[in-house]
Amino acid sequence: REDGIDVLRPGLTTTTVTNIRKAAALAETYYIAICPYHRGGPIAAAAGTHISACLPNSFIQETPFSTNAADQRMRQRISGWDEKPVEGFFPLLEGPGLGLRVNDAALAEFTIAS
Repeated sequence: REDGIDVLRPGLTTTTVTNIRKAAALAETYYIAICPYHRGGPIAAAAGTHISACLPNSFIQETPFSTNAADQRMRQRISGWDEKPVEGFFPLLEGPGLGLRVNDAALAEFTIAS
């Protein structure tokens, strides 16, 4: 109400999708844009793309971009998605859920035991 913020930036890895939608609905009543962000991998990028597409006050989607070739190959092998924007936009993936088919063998290969 007091113009304290211009852009709301919830984290996809710390805030649930439902809570992001609730916050975006509240922010929309005050003409506040929303910009979800994450520091995760291709699954989080797909989730961020889908949530941004369904929010009327979505402003931009922050997604990490790796220039490391090995990291890019790992992300591609796990998700089957190249994570490349088309004319500045991520295309919405089609298919059930987020539209990704996670390669379990590749995920196990790149998992670090704790």
